[in-house]
Amino acid sequence: MRKFISVFAFMMVSLLSFADSPLTSTRFYQHYIDNPLVYEASETHDLSWDMAEYILDANNPVAIKVAIVNALSWGDKAESNYAGLVSIAMDVKQPPSASKLFNVLDGKTLICFAYMKALSDYFDVKEALKIAKMAQKKDKDSYCVNFIAALIQSQDNFRQEKWEKIYSVLDEVNNTTWRNDDLSDEAAASVMEYINEYRPE
Repeated sequence: MRKFISVFAFMMVSLLSFADSPLTSTRFYQHYIDNPLVYEASETHDLSWDMAEYILDANNPVAIKVAIVNALSWGDKAESNYAGLVSIAMDVKQPPSASKLFNVLDGKTLICFAYMKALSDYFDVKEALKIAKMAQKKDKDSYCVNFIAALIQSQDNFRQEKWEKIYSVLDEVNNTTWRNDDLSDEAAASVMEYINEYRPE
């Protein structure tokens, strides 16, 4: 019985610690709350067909796309939201096979898949990081794509207790000049408000 209590206590501590982490403690969707889809996502936390279609449209602003994902959040619906996005993408994009889906998506759309995948399993973001790297290769000039990719990397650094790298990976992105400055200063600042807690003295 004592062993069971110890294991349970360890699990609770782990869950609570991950509830305070780069992915789970950063909310920036408020800076895009005037968008109806962002607002809906923040209220329901359920991915709708309209949200998915918006994310899948390469012509839509990437900041709004990732704000929708941020608003959907990391709760108990995150896994089904990701599965739903993949399913709708298969219907809309009709790739030759499921394994080819990411090949037909642009970088700004791929980063949304990476972000949503990371939120669906923030204990293990290895798969999300692979998708994020694909997004970065497809869109090397986007501040937003690289910022979200760095946020996912920051979560992995958190998991591995690489405390100094939680801050540095995002700081490097912020100190790079990007051709497409496509994330608002306010949104980035709200993320950094948490990340700055890991800034070296």
